[in-house]
Amino acid sequence: LIWSEVQWLTLWCQIMAVPAAAGDQRQRFAVKLYFLREDEASGQSGVQILQQTPNFLLLEMDVQNESAVITGTDDGGVCVFKCSVNNDTECCHIGKQCFVISLGFSSVLLQFKSQTEFYMFSNTIKKCRQQKTMTVLHQQTEETADAQYFQAYGCLSQQQNMMQDFVRTATYHRAIL
Repeated sequence: LIWSEVQWLTLWCQIMAVPAAAGDQRQRFAVKLYFLREDEASGQSGVQILQQTPNFLLLEMDVQNESAVITGTDDGGVCVFKCSVNNDTECCHIGKQCFVISLGFSSVLLQFKSQTEFYMFSNTIKKCRQQKTMTVLHQQTEETADAQYFQAYGCLSQQQNMMQDFVRTATYHRAIL
């Protein structure tokens, strides 16, 4: 049985994109990195490549609620790039295999080894950026407000006051009929 390069690459992409353990949200991709900066020295608008990686690196993406931590490591396991992507991060895809993340005045271009990896990365980032989770304070405020509401209207004296309020009762009566 002879496998083509595309079949091996597809299998490799599937293996690398599978989370490492149950509950682990980490995904792995092969990318080349290009560190970019807007070229203002020449007086013309343009982009300058500050540095690029000669080989493909391992890019790990750890999804955590509304953000994703992205780490790029070389063959020796040395971290050469790390950033967090969330709703406030400026990023976009370019073509069918590249993704740009803006980090202040600099940007990094991720060139994926395959379209499959690019689509998996892009879709994960898109889902991550669309998630909305409530903060602990918001949840506590909402729970407290609900408890206070039902506690107040659960009192028989409050029910009696509402029934004796002729204006309110008449308004409800007209609205229902």
